[in-house]
Parts: sequence; structure tokens; C-alpha cells
Amino acid sequence: MNSASLLRMAGLFAVTAAVFVGCGGRIEADYADGGAEDTSKCGNGKIDDGEECDGTHLGGATCSSVTMNAHPDGQLSCDDKCHLVLIGCMGSGEPSTGGATGTGGRAGTGGAFGTGGGFGTGGRLGTGGVMGGNGGSTATACTSSADCRNREVCCGVRTNGVYAFTCAATCARTDTTAECKTNADCGRGQSCCGTTNQTGTTYTSISCAATCNGNGERPLCSSNTECPSGTTCGASRVLPSDFKLCL
Repeated sequence: MNSASLLRMAGLFAVTAAVFVGCGGRIEADYADGGAEDTSKCGNGKIDDGEECDGTHLGGATCSSVTMNAHPDGQLSCDDKCHLVLIGCMGSGEPSTGGATGTGGRAGTGGAFGTGGGFGTGGRLGTGGVMGGNGGSTATACTSSADCRNREVCCGVRTNGVYAFTCAATCARTDTTAECKTNADCGRGQSCCGTTNQTGTTYTSISCAATCNGNGERPLCSSNTECPSGTTCGASRVLPSDFKLCL
């Protein structure tokens, strides 16, 4: 190939590259992350787009729902990239039913010296289900998620007007999630606030916030110094005696 041909090819390549970039084309070096997975929001306590979970927040997922009841027992967790971890799920579904017994073949009709028909083949033996996992352990009592281990959260269930708080993998929608008991369980400058229904007889959540807005939110406390002016730290009429409110 002579020099004139090489010059024409180089010019054509330069024109093509200029058109590509001018029309908005991007090369691999233009991407700062190289196409890596975005985990910048993982760990903020909220399930964002592209995340299956975040910390103790599993989005209502359980071992039963994620494994389609194949391994319903055990502990579902969340890794540091906000992906669900199934390694702690155990147990199995109900055992399968064995196959039906086969029916024997019909006997042949003899001629003068006829030959009998062959024996029928029995059905295949069914396979039993997988042996079940270990039994569940006794739930641990708690007053906030700080009392729980293995990424469990503190969930309150109200029965006959009485609350009971225990650690669980995730709280049901009708449960009360207790993230904190006092301001000491929250970050710097935050307050522990309990959110109630309109009548103040049921708590929907107990969580950390920048401030308790007073509209259905009540400050939880450990002493009078944590309460706003004109209120004192006293026992709740709804929550267990371990919880105190600014009244």
C-alpha cells in the first residue's frame, strides 16, 4: 500500500471519529465508573432503585417468599451491596407424594399350547420431600433494634391492648417498628419520636428524626432533660413500662 493510500485512510478515520464525537458518541474513557454497579446509596437505611434491601430493611421479604417456600425457615439478611443473602434460609416445604402403584399386564390367551402374556410393570416409587430444617429459636425481647443481633429489628405486636416487643428478621405491616427507645439510640442532634394514630392508642412506628413535629409524634425520653419546656418524662399509658414519654 503506497503513502497516498495510507494518507486517504487516515483522513477517513479522522473524519469518522469527529462525526461520532460530534453526534454525542462516548468512548469507554468517558465513563467514570466503567459501567460498575452504583452502590453509593447502599447503607442509607432506605431501599433505593436497583437495591433489594438496605441494612435491616428487607422490604418485607422473608426466607419463605424469596425461596418460594423451598426454605421457609432461618434468617434472611442483606449484604454490603444491598443484595439479599439467602445463606441463612433453612428448612423445606411439605414432603412430596409417592408415585402410584403400576397395574399388571393382562394374561395372554393360550392357543393349543398358548403362551401367557407378560407381567405388567409397576409404577415408579415416589420420592419423599427433603427433611425439614431446625426448629426456630425463642424470640428475644427488645426495646429498640439496638437490642437485636444478626441485622434483626425490634417489632411490637399489640394484643388485647398490650404491646410486646421482640426481635425479628422484619416487622409485619401491622407491627410497630421500634428503632429507638431514647435519644441516645439516635444520631447526633436527632430525637426518638413515637408516631401514633389519631386517638393516640396505637403506635405505628418509633424512630429517629430531626425533630418530633407534635402532630401525632411524641418524644420518647430517659429523663426530664430530654423533654421540651413545660413537659416531664413519664410512663406511657400504651407502651410497656420500659418506654417513657415527654408528657
